[in-house]
Amino acid sequence: MSEQSDQMRGGRRLRAFDLALSSVVASANFAVSLYMGPTLSLLVPHVFVGALLMVPLNLCLSYFVWVTLGKRIFTLYFFVYGALAMPTAVWGSTPGFFKPLMGLLIGISLDLLATRLDPGSRASKWLMAFIFPSFWWTWTGGIWMIAGFPIVPLFQAMLGSVPALRPIVEQGFAATFVAIGALTVPSSIAATHFAASASERIKKAISLPAS
Repeated sequence: MSEQSDQMRGGRRLRAFDLALSSVVASANFAVSLYMGPTLSLLVPHVFVGALLMVPLNLCLSYFVWVTLGKRIFTLYFFVYGALAMPTAVWGSTPGFFKPLMGLLIGISLDLLATRLDPGSRASKWLMAFIFPSFWWTWTGGIWMIAGFPIVPLFQAMLGSVPALRPIVEQGFAATFVAIGALTVPSSIAATHFAASASERIKKAISLPAS
């Protein structure tokens, strides 16, 4: 594979700068989730906080790092996020060692997809906006269900309280998380487009270290 193609698909090794930027942004991502999540939960049902804040925020910031660096950073990014969330109620409403595992599963899935995408392309923005919620809720919901966490029936009860969504929830766990994923898509589209635009502005304003 040519160097140009390797760069486009994010196949180069991560440098110290790449590791630092990914870790710092993931840490900021966690801090916002930690402090903004409870506030939003006072305004909207907890199940919708993921669709309104957590998933689009995670996508926006990780996508920003991916486009800025042009490298596969998702595994590192979400492992850091999961490790920071481990002792808190973020990402599951209970502390636990399962959070870095969820981060690895989501990150590896996204990095495998990233090998086939040009970070700066229009198609990538749209594809990631639809695929990211699928990966996020499949791995997150699956591990929550396997572990028997009470947040799963809580999500189902909250969705079921919305009359239009009640027939979907009655179909069971899989249908519930498909519905949550669908609710996340509009905000995910906004997230990828904003992240790509922000990355372009940053790269024009600041000279990043050479690869």
